[in-house]
Amino acid sequence: IIDVTTDEKPVIYNLSGHNKYSSDYFYYFIQDLLDEAYEFNDLDLLTAGKIPEDCSVLMITTLAEDITEAERDDIIEYIERGGNIILFSDPNSTGKEMPNFQDVLDEYGVSVSEGVLLEQDSNRMLYGTPSAIVVTVSPYTSVTQETNMNMNACFMTTGRIDIADSEELEELGVEVETLATTSSESFYRTDYTIESNSKTAADEDSAYATVGALLKKTIDEDTTS
Repeated sequence: IIDVTTDEKPVIYNLSGHNKYSSDYFYYFIQDLLDEAYEFNDLDLLTAGKIPEDCSVLMITTLAEDITEAERDDIIEYIERGGNIILFSDPNSTGKEMPNFQDVLDEYGVSVSEGVLLEQDSNRMLYGTPSAIVVTVSPYTSVTQETNMNMNACFMTTGRIDIADSEELEELGVEVETLATTSSESFYRTDYTIESNSKTAADEDSAYATVGALLKKTIDEDTTS
């Protein structure tokens, strides 16, 4: 019914060419989008040259390598005209330098962590698995308040979203809504050689670490990204 009564379908483009995972990895997510009358297409900016004008959302998933300067510039131009991005990213566990992609994230004052979060609250993890963190999605944000439901999600081997301080966010024109956090007992680990699931001296306290966020950037009085 949604499909035949929608005059204009929103179009989601998935940035391809540098990804750790192919679109097949997101099969069920993409199918849900199609069922909700979205269009979904892969987009290789190196061959397409620019982000299409009909792009409602640019989807970016975990990168295996940095984007090019040309791709960076086109994505930033897309942001400046009010384009929207949804980012799904693993931690950058290899520490690979990605300055061009970081330039894109800098538009919103965020970065992808190199370390992972581990949970110590047994009520906030899958049984005996501190790397499988169960979060409650906030029902009070602008994207969830209309759902009128409590939602839980499991984040597997997740990194944290590192967000700039309030002064820098104000300069960037960025407002942050927190969608999901860890518990007060979570910690952050960058040394992947440690096998213990318990916190060690090498680990960092990271209570209520942000693992899901909405960032709204004001471009001008008529345009937001």
